[in-house]
Amino acid sequence: NNSRLKYLLKVSICFVLLLIFSLVQDPKINAVMAYDEIKDISVQSSEKEFCYLSDIPYVPNQSSAGWGQISMDKAGDGNLISVKVEGAYYAFEKGIWAHATSTLVYDLTNYSEYDYFIGYVGLNKTAASSSNGVKFYIYTSVDGVNWELKTAEEPKVMKAGTDAEFVKVDIKNAKYLKLYADSNGSN
Repeated sequence: NNSRLKYLLKVSICFVLLLIFSLVQDPKINAVMAYDEIKDISVQSSEKEFCYLSDIPYVPNQSSAGWGQISMDKAGDGNLISVKVEGAYYAFEKGIWAHATSTLVYDLTNYSEYDYFIGYVGLNKTAASSSNGVKFYIYTSVDGVNWELKTAEEPKVMKAGTDAEFVKVDIKNAKYLKLYADSNGSN
């Protein structure tokens, strides 16, 4: 009887959490987000409050993938991008996939109304377990030449099966954004 009560309590808590999540989640955002970020999303959100990086063009002559091509909203195999978040894989309808070592540079000049770049960095669920892993770096710049590192100087190495890392980078005064994935020696 005691274990049944515990089970019902757990199920009730799960339903309450799902209800809360469905009330605060903007239908345009189909991703698992950190709790603090979910609180900040307005139920009345409009498209001008955010845009997806995969919907705007990157600077082609400053961007490259280590192998294959840079892919928007799909992984290299044509499926949705799936990364591990809090121990489970989630498929994201929006995102960028590029085989390391890769660099993507974005000109943010026409996007000055945005304050933050928010997302997850991690390895797709199809990543090979035989590599040395990947290190992710994010930079901003006011001139597209001099870059300021916005992530750890020595980020943790992410390997196949590692949880993706949530990032929030201030871009208020930036005119350029650079995403860099280093293959960490062997890819």
